[in-house]
Amino acid sequence: MLMYLNFKKNNYQNGFTLVELLVAISIIGIMASMVLYALLGAQTDAKVAKTRGTVQKINEILLQKWEEYRYKSINVQLDPALTMPVAGVYPVAPREAARVKMIVQRDVMRMEMPDRISDLIYPPTQYTIEHNTTSGLSSSKLPRAIPPGYGLLYNTLRNELISLKSRGVANWASFNLAVLPAGPLAANAPVAPLTTNTVAQWSSAVQSSELLYLLVSTCNFGGSSALEYFRPSETGDVDQDGLLEFLDAWGRPISWIRWPAGYPGDLVRYADSDAMDPVKTDWRYRVLTPAIPTDWHPRTLVPLIISSGPDGEFGVTFDFDIPIAYATMIWPATPAGVRGVSGTHYSAGPYYYPDPFFTWDYTNGSPNGPASTMPAPDSHPVGYRYNQLGSIPAATAAFADDNITSHDIILEP
Repeated sequence: MLMYLNFKKNNYQNGFTLVELLVAISIIGIMASMVLYALLGAQTDAKVAKTRGTVQKINEILLQKWEEYRYKSINVQLDPALTMPVAGVYPVAPREAARVKMIVQRDVMRMEMPDRISDLIYPPTQYTIEHNTTSGLSSSKLPRAIPPGYGLLYNTLRNELISLKSRGVANWASFNLAVLPAGPLAANAPVAPLTTNTVAQWSSAVQSSELLYLLVSTCNFGGSSALEYFRPSETGDVDQDGLLEFLDAWGRPISWIRWPAGYPGDLVRYADSDAMDPVKTDWRYRVLTPAIPTDWHPRTLVPLIISSGPDGEFGVTFDFDIPIAYATMIWPATPAGVRGVSGTHYSAGPYYYPDPFFTWDYTNGSPNGPASTMPAPDSHPVGYRYNQLGSIPAATAAFADDNITSHDIILEP
C-alpha cells in the first residue's frame, strides 16, 4: 500500500498542470499567428510583384504604340481650294490647319487605342475647317471628308463586336448592330447617344480591360506578337463573354484609361504641354477675358494602366454611370468656347472636337455628372482635375492607396 501511494505521488510531480498547458498552447498559437501573418504578407508582396510585372509589360507595349502618334504624319487631305491663295490671302491659316491635324490625330487615337465601347461604335466624322471668309469661298466652314478605308486596326477591333453577335456569345447575342454606323458621320450632324441597353451589352466594369487585351493582341513587340510575353495565368475571361482580359495576381481584370486627365500622379500634375499638340492649337490656349485658368491648359496624357491591388477597389473616377463618347463631342459655340462657363457643352459648335481633357461640369455646386463619385468643387475652378476622368475623390482616396499603376512604374527612380 505504501509503495502504491509513493508511485502516485511521483507520477503527479512529473506531469503538467492545466494552467501550464494553456500557457503553452497560447504561446504556440501566438507563434503560429505570427508565422501565418508573415506568410500572408509575403504572399501579398509576391502578388504585388507579379502584378507589377504584368502592368509593366503592358505599359511598355502601349507606350511604344503611343509614341508613334507623336511623330506619325496625319493625312488631312485639305480641299485644293483651301490651299491656294486668293488675292494674296490663304483661305486656311497655318494654325487652323495644325489644329485640324491635331483633331484628326485625336480621333485616330480614340479609334485605334480604344478604352470604351463608344470608341468602336462610332466611326470618324467629317472634320470641319474654319477659313477666312475674305477668300471668296461660299461657306465659313468646309467639311473634310473621310476616305472609305479610314482605319484597318479600327475595323479589325470593331469587327470583333460583330463576331460576338454572330457567335451568339452571352451578353452579345441581342446586341443591336444598328448602333454601328456603316460610314463616316456627317459633319456636325447630331448623333444619338449610347442607350442604357447598348452599354449594358458590355459590362462597364470590364470593357476597358477587354479592349486593352484586344489592343495588345494587335501589337508587335520585340519582333513578335506582344501576347507571347504573357503567361496563361496573366489572362482570363472573368465574365465569360468570349473576350479575354489581362488579370492581376488576385484574378481581377487590369483596367486602363487612355486619357487620364484627372489622375493626381506626378506624371500628370507636372507634365508639360500636350506633346500631341506641339503648336498649342487647342482652344484652351486662346487669350480670353476672363483668362482661361492655367490648370485648364492641355498637358501630355500618358495612358494609365491600373490594377485595384489587394483590396479590389480602384477609388479612381471612371465613367461607368455616365459614359463619355469622344466620337460625338463638338466644341461649344458659346460663350467663347470655354468649358465650365455655359451649361451647353458639345451640343453645338464650330466643329467636331474630341476632348481628352473633358471635365464634368457643376451648376451651383451640384455635380452635373456622376454624383456618386464626383466631389464638390469647393474653391477650385470648374476646370480643376478633381472632376476629370481618372481623378481620385477624397471620399475614395483610401481605396486608391494600394493601386498598382503604370505611372508609378514609369516614375520609379
